[in-house]
Amino acid sequence: MTMSSLVEALLSGLLFYDEACRTDPDLAPLRAQAECSEVPLQWLLVTSGSPRACSLLRQAAQALLHLAEAIEAGQARGAEENCALWYTLANAPSWLLRPCTPDDTLPDVALLRLRDDLYEGDWEALISSLEEADSQGWRWAIARCRILQRVERELGVSLMELLKTPGPSATLE
Repeated sequence: MTMSSLVEALLSGLLFYDEACRTDPDLAPLRAQAECSEVPLQWLLVTSGSPRACSLLRQAAQALLHLAEAIEAGQARGAEENCALWYTLANAPSWLLRPCTPDDTLPDVALLRLRDDLYEGDWEALISSLEEADSQGWRWAIARCRILQRVERELGVSLMELLKTPGPSATLE
C-alpha cells in the first residue's frame, strides 16, 4: 500500500463517517465537495485550507501531520496576496495527490493554462494580450498574472509543475 492511498483512505473514513460530520460542522462542506467531484480528497483539503480539518488530521495520523503543516504554512505565507495554494504546494509532502488534470475552475489555474496553452509559458505575452483587450474586466487578470509571475520567481518553479503529482509515492513498511 502506498502512503497516498493510505492517507486517501483515512480522509475518506473521516469525511464519510456520519458521526464525524455531525460532531464537527467544518467537515460537512468538505464532504459535500467530495460527493460532487472526482478529484482526490487530498486536493479538496488543500484547496479548502480549513484549520479545524487540519487539527483533526493531526489526531488521525502522523502522515497527515506533514500535509497539515504545509497547508498552515502556505496559508500564513500566501494569505496577503491570496497565494496560499502555491506556497502550500511548494512545501507539500511528496505523496500529496493532485487532480489528473489541473483544476481550471480555480482562476489561478485557468490563467496558468491560458499562459501555457496559448502563449507557450510566456507571462509577458499573456499580459500584453490582456492589456490590448483594453477592458476593465481584464484588469484583475493582469494584476493576478503579475502576482503569479512574482510567486514563480520567488519559488523558482513553474506553478503548473506544482500541480503535477511527483514520482512514485513512498510505500509503507
